[in-house]
Amino acid sequence: MLLIPAIDLKDGRCVRLRQGRMDDETVFSDDPVELAGRWLDEGARRLHLVDLNGAFAGEPVNGAAIRGIAAAYPELPLQVGGGIRDEATIEAYLKAGVRYCIIGTQAVREPEFVARACRAFPGHIMVGLDARDGQVAINGWAEITEHRVEDLARRFENDGVTAIVYTDIGRDGMLSGPNVEATRALAEAVRIPVIASGGITNIDDIRALAEAGGITAAITGRAIYEGTLDFAEGQRLADILSGGSERMTANDAWLDAIAWGPDGLIPAIAQEHGTGSVLMLAWMNREALRLTRETGHAVYWSRSRARLWHKGEESGHQQVVHSIRLDCDADVVLLEVEQKGGIACHTGRHDCFYRALDTTGDWVEIAPVLKDPNAIYSGSGSK
Repeated sequence: MLLIPAIDLKDGRCVRLRQGRMDDETVFSDDPVELAGRWLDEGARRLHLVDLNGAFAGEPVNGAAIRGIAAAYPELPLQVGGGIRDEATIEAYLKAGVRYCIIGTQAVREPEFVARACRAFPGHIMVGLDARDGQVAINGWAEITEHRVEDLARRFENDGVTAIVYTDIGRDGMLSGPNVEATRALAEAVRIPVIASGGITNIDDIRALAEAGGITAAITGRAIYEGTLDFAEGQRLADILSGGSERMTANDAWLDAIAWGPDGLIPAIAQEHGTGSVLMLAWMNREALRLTRETGHAVYWSRSRARLWHKGEESGHQQVVHSIRLDCDADVVLLEVEQKGGIACHTGRHDCFYRALDTTGDWVEIAPVLKDPNAIYSGSGSK
């Protein structure tokens, strides 16, 4: 589980609010760039930046501070939320060096905006769902809607968002402990990563979140600023409880070395471990390849459904990844995989290359159907 320091920006300064109230703030620093460097020095692998003014204004207000952090620490992934209501804002942030844009209020008001953003910027879009008692809040937490968190999360998962940032606003900034049960329930309801936010007080809260299972990361703010939680100690514990995995690592040089296509995708060939048989060709974006490396299971990008696709999510025919290789032009990846169930193709065959061109110029089937596809899938079409 990744621990992510939060930097909330109001009027160019770093503050923390209590339960999202703009009139109840504590100022921790007048220099956002310097503060970001402090967390990097303490081992942060990602930063969570929130434009608080922007959340209320509906457009970026603290963009200069965010761009300053991105320019000063280009190796540090940034996820940014607050006032992101159109594609132009997303494009500007990404060009400035931000890794992920978090859509909040606009995701609830105009869900189709999320789908468009995921298509335009695959692998770079998160959705922030802020809730009180399970009901989603918008407009800087000033308005409670009738939407349930789980329902919206499932919809946005299908749109292709990279992760859900879930904030319990009843606990945010209160040092009252995170809502572990609600966060775990959301993590169990979707397949994409869920990032917990709100209420973290001390090292015991980190332990509770890490041991809950399914929670990919946790955002911490007031606790690390007021000293009730030592950030480095918290990350060490999270690593231990997560089996030492550095999920969502900051070192993305290996991803940057890839010659991504104009659509942000790269072809991925799956080759069977042990036999060398070519099983299939699929596509990956940055997040799919990142998740493949982190989880050890193949995750692809479905162009037809415009979302992440965990191989075997419907059939159970997962691919356990033994190695990942990059070709000489850095524009194709090769996965050496162990194919669970012995079936890689949605037609029920061992691999997708079951037709061969014969001497007469006809395509003939050379591999048998090992299992009726109707017995594999429940009608969703997922492979």
